[in-house]
Amino acid sequence: IDSSNNLYIADRNNHRIQIFNNSGVYMATLGETGVAASDNTHFDQPVHLRIYNNTLYVADAYNHRVQIFDITDPLAIVYVDTIGTSGEPGDDNAHFNGSFGVFADANKIYVADTWNNRIQIFDATTYAYLFTIGGTQGTENSQFQYPVDVAVDSSGMIYVADIGNERVQVFDSSYIYTRTMGVTGIPYETDENHYYLPFHGDATQDGGWLITEKDGHRVIKINADGTQAWAIGEAGIPGDDETHFYQPHGVAERGNKVIYVTDTANHRLVRYAPDGSYLSEWGGFGTGDYQFNWPTSVALGQFSDILVVDTNNQRVQIYDLNFFYKGTLGVTGESGNDNIHFNNPLDVAVDADGRIYVADEGNNRVQVFDSNYVYQKTIGVTGICGNDIIHLCGPHALDFDAEGRLYVADSWNQRVQIFDTTGEYLDTIGGQWGGQPAQFRSPFGVAVSATGQVLISDSENHRLQIFEPFEDKWTATNTYGFGNANNGVVMALEIWNESLFATAANWEEGGSVWRYEAPSSNWVQVSEPGFSNTYTQTNSAVIDLAVFNEQLYASTGWSGTSQPGQLWRSSNGTSWNPVVVDGFGNPNNRALTGFGLFNGYLYLGTNNEVEGAEIWRSQTGDSGEWTKVFTSGGENVNNHIANSFLEFEGYFYVSFENDDEGVTIWRTANGLDWTQVNTAGFGDAANGLAGGLGEFGGYLYIGTRNDMTGAQLWRSDDGVNWQQVVGNGFGDLNNIKIDATITFNNALYVVTENNNTGLEVWRTQDGVDFVQVNRDGFDGTNTATLWSSGTTVYHNQLYIGTTNWSEDAGGGVWVILPTYDLFLPFINR
Repeated sequence: IDSSNNLYIADRNNHRIQIFNNSGVYMATLGETGVAASDNTHFDQPVHLRIYNNTLYVADAYNHRVQIFDITDPLAIVYVDTIGTSGEPGDDNAHFNGSFGVFADANKIYVADTWNNRIQIFDATTYAYLFTIGGTQGTENSQFQYPVDVAVDSSGMIYVADIGNERVQVFDSSYIYTRTMGVTGIPYETDENHYYLPFHGDATQDGGWLITEKDGHRVIKINADGTQAWAIGEAGIPGDDETHFYQPHGVAERGNKVIYVTDTANHRLVRYAPDGSYLSEWGGFGTGDYQFNWPTSVALGQFSDILVVDTNNQRVQIYDLNFFYKGTLGVTGESGNDNIHFNNPLDVAVDADGRIYVADEGNNRVQVFDSNYVYQKTIGVTGICGNDIIHLCGPHALDFDAEGRLYVADSWNQRVQIFDTTGEYLDTIGGQWGGQPAQFRSPFGVAVSATGQVLISDSENHRLQIFEPFEDKWTATNTYGFGNANNGVVMALEIWNESLFATAANWEEGGSVWRYEAPSSNWVQVSEPGFSNTYTQTNSAVIDLAVFNEQLYASTGWSGTSQPGQLWRSSNGTSWNPVVVDGFGNPNNRALTGFGLFNGYLYLGTNNEVEGAEIWRSQTGDSGEWTKVFTSGGENVNNHIANSFLEFEGYFYVSFENDDEGVTIWRTANGLDWTQVNTAGFGDAANGLAGGLGEFGGYLYIGTRNDMTGAQLWRSDDGVNWQQVVGNGFGDLNNIKIDATITFNNALYVVTENNNTGLEVWRTQDGVDFVQVNRDGFDGTNTATLWSSGTTVYHNQLYIGTTNWSEDAGGGVWVILPTYDLFLPFINR
């Protein structure tokens, strides 16, 4: 980053430096995209950069030099000089051999001369050679193994990234060794709770797991209780004898008798006893029937067949139990995308009927063959990387559960896809990149136990995640967006005349109302967009519904600051008439929001950012017969949205959103005189947005949005004294808001907003202890519901309307129904 906060990025494989301003806007390119050359306008794999006093230093690794530029004007960069000899490696003081790192300060320039195993130091003004640190390969404190970068702190201490020795070496300003950071030759913590790029796994008959640790060069047996039983290999140390591996990828157990390991970089298949003792090995580098080139996986098939994925030979080799060659899937040494070729196959699995499944990573598909090695079908779309349910992107691993369902580690989509026995999509685990539970960074392995637990090798998070199955009772009742992706939010649900009604927000065509008459019916649109052509752009969001005096009422708004909210009603559910079209005469009422019923009146709140929210009521609901009973946000303009009403213990309560001081709760006994009954934000101004009010077990509940702590849930048994029930988003800071609280089947359900992994539904039977009862986002894409108005109980089933901005999706309506297993985080190691 330069003095103007412009960002310089070494785009190594494109042989260029990309420059962006501090808003992320592209400014310029230094070098020529995709062209490697050794003149002063090109680079060959620039690796590290250093900026000091408007001077840019580029470690131009494969040109064996450091290029120096004046970047006073990032749009007119000027070449200054070169240290090293362009394009010529060497080991004297005028040459580098792989210049991977550079650092500069006012006095000196430091260069990581990687393949010469040294740090070269030059004068920052004259570029004259000054000194060398290191210069020989080794593990002593004065030696390096491929130093790739160097940095100097304000006191002159020199830090060298000695990558081959897995350490940082520290020298003082006189170039004298001071200390080592890390442990020489040990790349990571080698206790039982740390892994170094865990790769494939297999469930064992005793309820435990086997995993390969690719960059840890080990195979580990984990007991059913999560403790380590044994490990083969030396942590972080590759080798090729009976007790060492070199990047092992695949592992499989045969009937608690033999363990097979593909020792990938040693191009061999190794057999071990169940206690981890060595038995025998097969293979060696080559293309012959008994040779391998980067074997990545092993599986056991019918008739005790052994199947080995021979990745760089583009094939799957099949042997009998005595390692007698039986056949090949694929064409040796030939990649392709037809049904007789593979492109970087990575895993193989065999189902109960003997069908063979191959994870064809480079073709973004799983290929299926019968037991006679005849092609049957493809899962995924050949050659197309996609993230919807019909596509895969880089499948790395496969396994089956006891019911014959196929699990695919869809690695570049950061998820595991589940398919039924016919290859039809069922479910997804994950789908989001990250380090939170149920998020992944390159899930390269998947294994399923006899009890249905799913172990996922979350490889680049260097951990294992185990997911526990339980019955999923949620299913979608509508096509997303009711068939229109612009219907991004299902805002309200209401029951009237034995039908379920839903509203949708659509900022392109106008909001709408939909009807669903029975569980076997489809959704039918029962209003024009925006209720009429006149108001298509005015009524972008149909916010809430209410039944009053045998008519169905709908509130609208949020179309723009100059367009006030409206109120419509229908006596038959299909024909709609306006009641209020001007925000109750106040253009600053940009939305008419939530409804409430109390003592024979229909109440309706507003969203007013200028004067504060208002509350209006009517005994008839007719046009012109509405009275304002709460004004100016209760003399606090920051109370700008009245979003939820509820009658509780003889009082009528309303919640207000307040971004400045925090959520406020008010109540009235007569509908006219209102009193605030909580401290704003419950003492935390970050609780600025309110969910919907709910009642359960003699308590009044409300959720909040809090981006600092995660969502909070509060309750009161008298409406005045409040206690916190949930204060941390149920342990996930991405659960930023509790939107809805609703009682169903003698339990309280709450719905969170989560824009990373999807909304969560939590249930409690005592009001305090909660259990999650859905898979995140239902299918990973639904992020929120709107207040409690987005939920209802219909035909003794709980319905939830959702927000979904996924491409070609739209809001959904989900209901509890028995379907199939889903998976939630159970163990993280």
